[in-house]
Amino acid sequence: MKYENRVVLFLDILGFKSVIDKTINKDDTDNETSISSLFETLNQMYHEVSWTNSKKMTSRVITQFSDSIVLSFLVEDSKEVAPFFEDIQALIAMLVKRGILCRGAISYGKLIHNNRIVFGPAMNEAYLTESKAAFYPRVILDKSLAYLLEGNLNFKKDDFFYQNPFLENIIEEDLDDKLYIDYIFRVKNIMNSEEYLFRHLPKLRKIITDGLRYKSPDIKVKFGWLKNKYNRTLIKLKSEFYNYGINDTTLITQIGKLKLIE
Repeated sequence: MKYENRVVLFLDILGFKSVIDKTINKDDTDNETSISSLFETLNQMYHEVSWTNSKKMTSRVITQFSDSIVLSFLVEDSKEVAPFFEDIQALIAMLVKRGILCRGAISYGKLIHNNRIVFGPAMNEAYLTESKAAFYPRVILDKSLAYLLEGNLNFKKDDFFYQNPFLENIIEEDLDDKLYIDYIFRVKNIMNSEEYLFRHLPKLRKIITDGLRYKSPDIKVKFGWLKNKYNRTLIKLKSEFYNYGINDTTLITQIGKLKLIE
């Protein structure tokens, strides 16, 4: 038996212990509403990334356990590249909608991954990178992997990801030179304007303002990172609306209502 060369994502929910604590009432009885909500969230995590092409099945494999999810596909599987990253964006956005942040890492290398078992050096690297390097609520990947996958893209000229460069529409480079899946600004590419401006950004803002109330320095720095990304996004959005002459009064009004976080 030999390893396969696979791209692998390891992702988990931040503050999962706190989420679990809320499923038990102070009198030690089950909080059925919270349990149902968490069950639905974890179930939706799987469905957000269980993309399949009925005509051309991909090499994607998914494993979910507790608050974590592992997703992998063969490096040479070119038709999997764009859906893989788009699905990660959608997954992160779904968790934001439910008031949850996540963190993860994408690696590649030797891996065994089927419906029951996942192990290998690539899994170890993804896990260690998530726990040691991701740090903030972000899903990171190495630049070498990003360029490798971009080179593997294989689409018709009328496809969205052919006309819109892969790295420019999904991935952002952070101040520490890490690449991460952008669920703050570029996620608008997979949402309509109403969903992005009226639901995604306001929910993200509430998560950030609530998080900044924590006294623990290591928690505050994570939400401080997200606050800076959010504020930069608002400035960028308002600039875009002005420069491109967008005249939808409803959207312009909503943009005006979205305030920077002090």
